[in-house]
Amino acid sequence: MGEDYFENSVLLKYIGQKIKNHKLLGFAILGFSFILALVFRNVIFHPCSQVLSGWECDLTRYFFPGEYFGSREILKGHIPLWDPFIYGGSPFFGKFQWAGLYPFTWLFLFLPMPLAFNLIFIIHEFLAGLFMYSWMASRKLHPLACFMSGTIFMLCGAIYLHIFPGHTVQVNTMIWLPLVFLSLDKVMETRKLKWVLFGIAVVSLQLLAGFPQCALYCQLIACIYVFFNLLNHPDWKKTLLMVLLVYLGTFGLTAIQLGAGIEASKECLRALKLPYDFVSNYSFPPECLLKTVFPDFFEKYGIFKYGRPEKFWETTPYMKLSRRQLN
Repeated sequence: MGEDYFENSVLLKYIGQKIKNHKLLGFAILGFSFILALVFRNVIFHPCSQVLSGWECDLTRYFFPGEYFGSREILKGHIPLWDPFIYGGSPFFGKFQWAGLYPFTWLFLFLPMPLAFNLIFIIHEFLAGLFMYSWMASRKLHPLACFMSGTIFMLCGAIYLHIFPGHTVQVNTMIWLPLVFLSLDKVMETRKLKWVLFGIAVVSLQLLAGFPQCALYCQLIACIYVFFNLLNHPDWKKTLLMVLLVYLGTFGLTAIQLGAGIEASKECLRALKLPYDFVSNYSFPPECLLKTVFPDFFEKYGIFKYGRPEKFWETTPYMKLSRRQLN
């Protein structure tokens, strides 16, 4: 009798905790939706041909023509391996930034181009908050801390400011970072196959999202993260093997895109030995680390007068929630 009562009470407690977690997740989803409805109200409540991007930025000059060409070729029944409209022709499928195998890119097959771009930006901003919330919740943080972490992440300068130049692929790639770390946490904690498969799916989506530089930076940080977590792990060999399975599975799943991209890169300027002055163009100015907290620091204080960089979205890693971001 006592054992049955104990088992029933444990089961009820477990069910109650699950219900509570689902309610909190529901509130978080509503909260993120409300914030994004305020931020993007002009295109959500007044649908038109306006695209979330600055005029004559990368979206209109590069991404819009590329997505238009790729989607129209697929609708004609062709796999767009080659783009005949750039110089004498250039690889197209091997160009990572087309992201033809990324599921959200398929929206261009069914929707008008402006609507598809806007939806991709808004959906990924929402997913950024949701993914960060999920990672923080898995680490047993207070629900309010989880929600604030998600809000700060989805509106931080590293992601939110890239909407202005229309950098869909940068936004699409960076938002997967929290899920990458969540999957690695679960693999190291449980060593279960389901989390290995989850990790393969997440890292694969990040690689296919179209900006391999951000994916590479994320995985480099992930390697450091795994290393320090395994230093005192009682079964580090088996755990390391499970982590390696995540990346082996990812390479296998994304091999067609990685292979085409690597081959295409051999034909471009970056395959050459370039001078330092050239490759260091637009490198991150160390003094701009101050803009992590003070986005207008150099413009506001005359003693540190510093003109706004031409590409401010690349040099403002702002991580603070303020009224300005909701205006």
